[in-house]
Amino acid sequence: MPQFFETIKVLEGIPLNIEYHLRRVVATAKHFNLQYIAKEFENTLANFKIENNEVYKLRIDYTEKIEKIDVQKYHFTNPKFYKIIDIADYNYNYKFVNRHYLEKIQRNLPENTIAILTKNRLITDSTYANLVLEIDGEYFTPSQPLLQGTKRQQYLDNHRITLRDLTTDDLFKMEKFYLINAMINLEDNH
Repeated sequence: MPQFFETIKVLEGIPLNIEYHLRRVVATAKHFNLQYIAKEFENTLANFKIENNEVYKLRIDYTEKIEKIDVQKYHFTNPKFYKIIDIADYNYNYKFVNRHYLEKIQRNLPENTIAILTKNRLITDSTYANLVLEIDGEYFTPSQPLLQGTKRQQYLDNHRITLRDLTTDDLFKMEKFYLINAMINLEDNH
């Protein structure tokens, strides 16, 4: 049985974007026939509190039940460089704990460098975040991401970003690239 995880930003002691995380857990549970995890996950988040105003990363690993909960202080460091890496037919449609392939890519990059992953010249994601490219003052995210992230979906729902087939040629047109995930907002990129 594969193991999955969710990473949730905790700010001022409260888990954020619970609705989006629950949607992904429910979709995963449905696909892999995990009968009780969605309710357990929801109850765990409803009862989770930290008495602190710092930013924390809450990680919940699960199968049919919650296997592990980990909480760590979090600080985002902007990458300064990127490297394009073609991932051919690699798929990561669900948030599997097994991320060895992605971790190996990231480990082999120079410090302060993020991988921009592509398939057939179409940009998908980075190794740990969805991508947004700013082109002519508009914000675009790849229409075919490696993983449909919770923050990405929230920004799409709120019309802050737009889907677009982005190619490696668009990297030369962009003013800036942004990383977004449960822990990183557009505004966190400097």
